[in-house]
Amino acid sequence: MTKIDLHLASSNLNKLKEIKALLIDLDINVIAAPIGFSTPEEENSYLENAKEKASTLATQYNVLALADDSGLEVQALNGKPGLKSARYLAQHGLDGLLTELGGNQPNRKAQFICALSLCDPTGAEIWSTEQRLDGIITSEARGMAGFGFDPIFAPTALGLTMAELSTEEKNRISHRAQALTQFRVYLESRPRALYSD
Repeated sequence: MTKIDLHLASSNLNKLKEIKALLIDLDINVIAAPIGFSTPEEENSYLENAKEKASTLATQYNVLALADDSGLEVQALNGKPGLKSARYLAQHGLDGLLTELGGNQPNRKAQFICALSLCDPTGAEIWSTEQRLDGIITSEARGMAGFGFDPIFAPTALGLTMAELSTEEKNRISHRAQALTQFRVYLESRPRALYSD
């Protein structure tokens, strides 16, 4: 059985590294999208954004494509930054979100969301999932690991931020890890659909 090439509809090296680590024991080559690849995000839903990214990459390059769309939703901010999380982080940084939320805000509940979509070379979606991780926004950034909002997001009952966890610990509980666990189940239940001898 030869390895399959799975093209990730993202050039985000952090995401690529995380996904490779979570799928390392499978017969898969995870390949980043070409530099400059991008798709317009209509921002209707995480699942629709993921599907658009995967379908675009799949049809442009005639490949099997997997796309991730993820975000942070803060309850007291009416779900912001949500679908615009990456843009918000680039423009305002962690301090911007902490300032907007306010140090005296008693409701610091939040959730990370990850949607995954897998499309075949015709652009047709053949699998998708959406997973969530509940937590709180801390009063200050803590930890040096992870990326994105990890330093200010502490999963419920852990007390530590995602950036304070080891890679192994994060990869057991994160929203992306949960989504990729579902992806593994899909792959293992349909080997003939994706693998070639």
